[in-house]
Amino acid sequence: MGADTHKSALTPEILSSASQKVKIFSDLATDYVEYLSSLGIESPEDHKLGALQECVGRTEEEQKHYLDYATFLKDSTRYIDELTSWHLDQISMFKSQVAHLLDKGNPGVVLDYGSGIGSRAATYAIAGWTSYLVELTTLSQEFAKWRFKKYGLTNATFSSTVKLPEWKNTCDEILLIDTIGHLPDPEKSIQEISECAKSGALLHITWDNWSYTFEGGVHRNKEFDFEESLNRNQFHIKDENNKNLWIKE
Repeated sequence: MGADTHKSALTPEILSSASQKVKIFSDLATDYVEYLSSLGIESPEDHKLGALQECVGRTEEEQKHYLDYATFLKDSTRYIDELTSWHLDQISMFKSQVAHLLDKGNPGVVLDYGSGIGSRAATYAIAGWTSYLVELTTLSQEFAKWRFKKYGLTNATFSSTVKLPEWKNTCDEILLIDTIGHLPDPEKSIQEISECAKSGALLHITWDNWSYTFEGGVHRNKEFDFEESLNRNQFHIKDENNKNLWIKE
């Protein structure tokens, strides 16, 4: 066999910087308590904060909707409680992803659509990528911003919507992880993602077959053919053995 010609782009300076910034994962539990404290919340059990804020200026029926439903998801701490708990179980995976991206080199632009509290996008940002974080829930995105600022990850843009035409044809990779089934209009979301993706861009996607909308507080089941939609929008499976990895034509 021939000699391995791969040369790592890692330098002592890059490794030193990364070793400090990966604390964004390992220190998540204490960071979450610190963040809630900065909001005047003494305990993550105060789940109705965001929902109560959303009630200002709304009708009685809308207020009931936000207290009963948004308490779990829209802008409440209960949602980021669950995200934080899940991410704490994934610390090793996030660190491994940073190592992989650092060793791979050639940082580009990543769009994390449904970025939550920012951990997936942070793996790219630590490795020098420009990160676009799109998140619908305000409080989780604010926590992500707080985390990025604390650990000096400045190469990131936060938004509640895809910024077109600004991001058109700029993204090398797109993350759509456990998100698409939560959107009221998944077809529109996939169209926007396709516009952002360069030719040859990779799309990492996981999904389920249900969807809901906040409008009117209706929780609905909706079958949606994700594969057909992706094909319509110029994505195809990169590897037939892995339906979670797609590539833009």
